[in-house]
Amino acid sequence: MRPRLGGVTIVKLPVYFPLSAGLPLVFLSRLFLMQESSAMLSTRAEPMPSKVDVARWSRPFWWACQLMLAVMLVAACAWSCSYAPASLFRWINAFTAYFYLPAYAILLVASLNRRQVLTAIAGLLVAWHMSVVLPSVISPNWLSEPDRSPGAIEEASIRVFYASVGKANQKYEELFEEIRQSEADVLVLTEFTEAWYDKFNSTELPADFPNHIHLSEYDAAATGVFSRLPLTEDDRVYQAKRVVVKATVDVYGQELAILAIHAPRPVRSPLHKYEEFWGILLEELEAERANGHMLLIGDYNATPYSLIYRTLTTEYGLQDSHVTSGRGIATTWPNGTELLPPIRIDHAMLTPGVTCLGIREGVGAGTDHKPLILDLAIPGERLRESGSPAPASTEQTLAATRY
Repeated sequence: MRPRLGGVTIVKLPVYFPLSAGLPLVFLSRLFLMQESSAMLSTRAEPMPSKVDVARWSRPFWWACQLMLAVMLVAACAWSCSYAPASLFRWINAFTAYFYLPAYAILLVASLNRRQVLTAIAGLLVAWHMSVVLPSVISPNWLSEPDRSPGAIEEASIRVFYASVGKANQKYEELFEEIRQSEADVLVLTEFTEAWYDKFNSTELPADFPNHIHLSEYDAAATGVFSRLPLTEDDRVYQAKRVVVKATVDVYGQELAILAIHAPRPVRSPLHKYEEFWGILLEELEAERANGHMLLIGDYNATPYSLIYRTLTTEYGLQDSHVTSGRGIATTWPNGTELLPPIRIDHAMLTPGVTCLGIREGVGAGTDHKPLILDLAIPGERLRESGSPAPASTEQTLAATRY
């Protein structure tokens, strides 16, 4: 029986898979040489000017195109087979939106220079790339978006503010001001270290969010959930030197389970146990999603093209708030702190019973992650009357601060 990860069958390719990865290159080489010979003969018989003057370019240019196409073919085959056991494949998957862009340029140049083989292979890669990227960019709900008028959002939703504040970030007041301006009902803060917690308590914000959970055993996993609304349950699961904080919020008579996560990086390291973390979390989600309404929010360290993202959306039926809101092209990292193309690794996924009325990214001063601000509606919730205050907080604050 083949092993499975969250319901997705992991294809165990043979041990000679790395050797077979060179087959596309060998195949392209043979076709390339055949085409070169044919081109030389046709040139002697009837010289034809090229539309793009690359006739004087050396063969290494076309060999470089051939090599790039071969590498992209191997990566595309691995992605299609859900084969990503090595960190290299995971990083390629993370930058899927950018990694295959050279195929578009090769398609253009090869077609203008009548390189039929390169044109066909580049065209195949371009078609595959578009089939992968466009579904995360084009939302099927664009034609029938939910009501996002100010009145609807005020009366029928709960607003959640999420931020990975950055354990080394010291721009405390800038982020606290962004929290105030968001007018959120619930805060989910990751990398919320002891230093951040002390600064938070020195402001008026604890009085605005009296119900809270804060865990700070590991700096990278330190997480806080703060709520204006009552918390009926709190829980945490320790795994792979990370923690998953669960807080069940009473949303005007309806319960919403919020799972706050900060996943390890997708690398093989004793400090970043990526597979172990997701393996345990998927078991938790199997039981949690059947209990009712759920929001899984945080730093997934996975893009919409990763294997774990596909597992969550296809096998577990979770809905990406960005995609359903028509904002699948949005990015959250590195927020201008790294010389890397921007990608989205922070997500807010919902069970089908919860509707995302809108989602946007914040500023996130000093941190490498943009915050997320989203409005959620739960079917059957008791609508808040316009201008009425939020319900009183529970008498007992669910605080679990550990050092």
